[in-house]
Amino acid sequence: MGATYTRQSSSAIVDGGIIEAADLNAEFNQILAAFAVTSGHTHDGTAAEGGPITKLLGTAITIGDATAGTDIAVTFDGETADGVLTWMEDEDYFKFSDDILMNSTERLNFGDTGTYIFQSTDGQLDIIADTEVQIAATTIDINGNVDVSGTLTVGGALDFSDANITNIGSIALDSITSDASDITLDAAGDIILDANGADIFLKDDGTTYGSLTNSSGNLIVKSGTTAALTFSGANVTVAGDLTVSGDDITMATNTAGNLLIADGTNFNSIAAGSLSEISTIANDDVFLAVDTSGGGLKKVARSTVVSGLATSSAISNVVDDSSPELGGDLDVLARDIVSSSNRNIDILPNGTGIVNLDGTEVSDGLIELKTGTGNVAKVKFYCESSNAHAQTLQASPHSAASSAVVVLPTASGNLIGTGDTGTLPLAAINIDGGTDIGADLTTSDLIVVDDGAGGTNRKSALSRVITLVNANIADPTALAIALG
Repeated sequence: MGATYTRQSSSAIVDGGIIEAADLNAEFNQILAAFAVTSGHTHDGTAAEGGPITKLLGTAITIGDATAGTDIAVTFDGETADGVLTWMEDEDYFKFSDDILMNSTERLNFGDTGTYIFQSTDGQLDIIADTEVQIAATTIDINGNVDVSGTLTVGGALDFSDANITNIGSIALDSITSDASDITLDAAGDIILDANGADIFLKDDGTTYGSLTNSSGNLIVKSGTTAALTFSGANVTVAGDLTVSGDDITMATNTAGNLLIADGTNFNSIAAGSLSEISTIANDDVFLAVDTSGGGLKKVARSTVVSGLATSSAISNVVDDSSPELGGDLDVLARDIVSSSNRNIDILPNGTGIVNLDGTEVSDGLIELKTGTGNVAKVKFYCESSNAHAQTLQASPHSAASSAVVVLPTASGNLIGTGDTGTLPLAAINIDGGTDIGADLTTSDLIVVDDGAGGTNRKSALSRVITLVNANIADPTALAIALG
């Protein structure tokens, strides 16, 4: 509490009384004390502390005593809450301990009237500056929509924390950088990349690995710096090799069984039956074959095929087709059909089929049986039951030097061999057709006789005829004379 003013000489200073100097000194001293800087009353509203100050006159009013390091506070004493305005001495700024409300559209100006903050309409805060509004902070957190009517220039990185950017007109960008996550371009309509006549580059961590280029309306796709694909309308030109990792190449003209044949310009789908046919195969003609060692489809010269088939193991086991069929005649030229390891060559017709040996020599009525084993040629005729017995027609050996011809009989009958019991009709024996002995008969010459007329033919020397005649003719001399 400060010193208050109290009447000191209320009893001495009265009407008609004598006023002494002490009385006046006491009063003035009390007044002096009441207004003294150190002891005067505070005008804080308490009793005897002076009345409230409702107005300060003057154009320059100083609050504070310039005490070093001492803040100066102006307190607004309210019923339930106070408002404090403090001058922060060392910090050199005012501190408001309570909210500040700018009434209606009143402004908070900065520097001059051209830079200010105000509420232009209810609910809208405007920040106005003559040139630039600069917000400098480590993080600026805007919890709401941002409406930029002019140009948005971002000097640093623009981080949306994986949030979406929607409803954008035009953005002028130097680069878009990801924060180690994916960048997704999702549009309800088209996504347009317009490089204004320049290339669209594809990079990996700053290194270019490809690009898209417009060349007179054609799309050029580059791998690195090399043009790899050229799209001209619906046509595609591949500058290098085309590798297909899948199994199929689908074409509009994909006809079953067709081949892709080059015509000098294009590959066309052509049926194998539509290809031109080679009338003769020359040594330099080639076939197509699959290299089973992993070499893929390759060409094979005719000479290679022939030499390969000529080897001992070329066709050692034909198993791919268990019932092969010939599409034409089998011409062995000057070669033979042979077997190995003493194997037989069987020609077995099916069912009631027969084996026709139809060639130059057969059609002329000649069948030649030749051997290369040192044995004479034979023809065996087997019996009707299990081929248990066989009769053999055998040629004479080389030492006989025989070129005899056996002519079959004109009438039906059995050929009689040694040991047979059959008969040979006399009519079948043509004595006239034989060769004359060319010499006189001798007793050692042989004749054929029927032994005892029993059907057994035997040989006999002419000496036996002489003996018989001598035994049965009384006068052999007369017989001899009669025979001449």
